[in-house]
Amino acid sequence: MARIRDFVVSAAPVGPDVSGSVVFDRFQNEPNTLAIAVVDADLRPLAWWSATPSP
Repeated sequence: MARIRDFVVSAAPVGPDVSGSVVFDRFQNEPNTLAIAVVDADLRPLAWWSATPSP
């Protein structure tokens, strides 16, 4: 039986020092990526970038 994790593509997170232009390029080059996590050195989540604009 298929599970959700069988269809999930995980995107590598970025650090807080990564510029928006680098993240934009990733969204351009990874069209199936919907969000990218921003994490600190201990991989704790700080924020996220979304491929779609917020309302």
